[in-house]
Amino acid sequence: MLSNVNADKDQVLQVILVGQRELRDTLRRPDLVQFAQRIGVDYHLEPLTEAETREYIRHRCQTAGGKVDLFTDQACERIYQSTGGVPRLINLLCDTALVYGYAEQRDKIDAELIGEVARDKRRGGLFPGNPPGAAAAVPEPRSPFAARTATAHNQNSTNRSSTRLTSGKSGQLRLAVAADSELLRIYLARLMTKFDIRVVSTLPLSAQALNELDPDSIDVLLVELDDRIDRLDQALYDTLIEWKHPILFNDSLATEASLSQPDRLDYGRKLSQKLYSLVPHTPQSVA
Repeated sequence: MLSNVNADKDQVLQVILVGQRELRDTLRRPDLVQFAQRIGVDYHLEPLTEAETREYIRHRCQTAGGKVDLFTDQACERIYQSTGGVPRLINLLCDTALVYGYAEQRDKIDAELIGEVARDKRRGGLFPGNPPGAAAAVPEPRSPFAARTATAHNQNSTNRSSTRLTSGKSGQLRLAVAADSELLRIYLARLMTKFDIRVVSTLPLSAQALNELDPDSIDVLLVELDDRIDRLDQALYDTLIEWKHPILFNDSLATEASLSQPDRLDYGRKLSQKLYSLVPHTPQSVA
């Protein structure tokens, strides 16, 4: 009926339909035949090529006021391999990569980081596997903290030598991180793995998310709170009060400040010691 709205000989209303490929299936329905016949122009946008993917990413960076070469050529290539050139998936992968990069204070997003982000997305079921014809998965990337010296590594082992959980299949402390900021969730999850802690889940700080978490799947719940604790909604407050398992309330402002510290492992070491102190443990032999 809208397509019949005219004034004299001029059409006063023009409709543009934009959607995914399912839109075509909808327009093929028998009850929409007359409507489909009124479509004057139609166009299907195919996935971007590898070169178009690279230019698309650089255009978005430039438009946002960032560095045009923020994503390296190899990173753009890996993004194309992981997304097949689908703009929506490119946006998702790049957005998460920027969060990872900021958490590690990187100047550039490289192929290693893109590969790690893509694997994390696939592991969580939020991202498709490699499209047909894409390059095979690359080896696991090095840790962003792998550059720490052997002395620091030995010190970490010594600090952990007196605490080892008896729970968990591998003897690791099982942790869930709850925070409003996705950046802090990612940062803490990656940081805590350096201290023999297995991050089972990261989740937003909400009553619904906490109620969906199986308490028996973790040993400690880490909750990041700022100085606005009095602004917690009642449902979240009640959930935290009634939590029956070990829980550590941590200052999110201190966590944010640690992002700019030269050695963030020092902050992670102190935090991990607090987490280990909340659960029963047995002596751990020093390797």
